[in-house]
Amino acid sequence: AEFNDFEFISLSASQEMIAEVDCHNIDDTHGSVNIVFEEAVNRKEVKKMFPLSSLLVVDGSIFGSCDFVNSTSNGYLLVESAYATSQDQVTVKGEISTILDFFSQLSMSYA
Repeated sequence: AEFNDFEFISLSASQEMIAEVDCHNIDDTHGSVNIVFEEAVNRKEVKKMFPLSSLLVVDGSIFGSCDFVNSTSNGYLLVESAYATSQDQVTVKGEISTILDFFSQLSMSYA
């Protein structure tokens, strides 16, 4: 099997650039994360910022609770799409994951 590089995107690493984070369950397995930045976002950079199949990490202790994140733990989203919804807002959609799910899928791709 071909193995693609994977990336972790931690919103806490960019917290000074982020005004607000909100996440919503779309259904039982998928969710979305809306990220409002302090400044305008270059729409062409969004797909580079949140590459497909990367793991978006939302730190609940920094950004607070929302649908699949609570204030004592991280929420994880396996990125399926990312797009700018306004000049300063990006929506990332994907599969709600756990860190264990992510690594088990990663190890299966080596088989």
